[in-house]
Amino acid sequence: MKPSLNPNLLDKSKTYIVAVSFGPDSMALLHLLQQAGFKVEVAHVNYHLRKESDLEQSQLEQYCLEHDLPMHVLDVSSMPKGNIQAQARTIRYDFFKQLVTTFRADGVLTAHHQDDDLETAMMQRQRSNLYEYFGIRPVGDWEGITIYRPLLNQTKQDLIDYCFNHQIPYAIDQSNAKLIYQRNRVRANLGTLSASEKHKMRIAFQKENEHRKKLTKFLKPLTLRHTLAIQTYLQWDRLTQFLFWILFNQSQIIYTPITESWLKKIEQILKAKKPNVMVPYSKGWHVEKAYEKFWIIKDEDAKPYEYLNPQGTLSLPLMTIHLDRIKVLPKTFILRSCQPHDLLKIKTYAKPFRRLAIDWKMPLFLRRVWPVFTTLKGEVILLPRYQKNLVDKANNWLEILE
Repeated sequence: MKPSLNPNLLDKSKTYIVAVSFGPDSMALLHLLQQAGFKVEVAHVNYHLRKESDLEQSQLEQYCLEHDLPMHVLDVSSMPKGNIQAQARTIRYDFFKQLVTTFRADGVLTAHHQDDDLETAMMQRQRSNLYEYFGIRPVGDWEGITIYRPLLNQTKQDLIDYCFNHQIPYAIDQSNAKLIYQRNRVRANLGTLSASEKHKMRIAFQKENEHRKKLTKFLKPLTLRHTLAIQTYLQWDRLTQFLFWILFNQSQIIYTPITESWLKKIEQILKAKKPNVMVPYSKGWHVEKAYEKFWIIKDEDAKPYEYLNPQGTLSLPLMTIHLDRIKVLPKTFILRSCQPHDLLKIKTYAKPFRRLAIDWKMPLFLRRVWPVFTTLKGEVILLPRYQKNLVDKANNWLEILE
């Protein structure tokens, strides 16, 4: 079967950075892009980890010269300590990101194929972790740049055959045969399976991803809010809980990884008898448990405020106040966030806001931003009672944003 590019991913009016290692996969991708008339900038990274690296770079440079292809090389003089494969990945994708910015490219093209996809899914399965998606997505992201993988429907053998039939030069990285790396061990095991067995495995992983897709559709509207009933959350299985946090992070552009230890921690907090708990989440964010609900709050949104004679509609991060609906305000007043000592007169006595908030079972973050109207001398004119219908009814003058 002749390999082809995924027609739904790419646009010939745009420029792409194409990652080329000089292996058969990336050389086939480069040739297919040439034949289709795409505008590309070739990116190559030489880690100098193999004695053949310089020769392969030279051969790729010769190919690009002969075909009038712009080529950019990152020469890595030394590798940082740690996981070599992970470090190499970070180095090359940071390089690709620089090229995307320099050439105002739409994104990066990589030559990941069907076998890579299955290998990745198998590695995920072996690790027994929670995953948003099994395998490799056709479109991904690296720190804000788009990664396109237009060959995921092709097999490794298809690409090798394509190079042979079109006399495209390439080199085989012999380090891929070393079984010291997990991916190489998985690749070796998959190499013993028949095409039919691999097909069945792919179908199984596709079903897993379809299940996650349905969960995502169900969860997405919930993650657009900042609060959820504790009982609802605790009834979900671990995968659903995991996807909830992943989707919330995506909606708020938060990069905090969601680990099993975090999921256990939040579950313990939500199950605890203590009604009010506040725990850090990500930088600038925290989670607050308040009785039967929990909120995910941005620290900046729960800061004190003060306004002199505000008019019309005042939109605060966590609430909206329709001042034109309030009939008891004088011409001159102050609207500010409540203080613990603010007093509300109830019949023949006055009660401090600190005690009222406890009686009302008010979430901690709302206690920091709850509105109070006072005179210039600080006498309380209006201190609204916290109640659930302030959340549910939009015709109130005070709307709590969830």
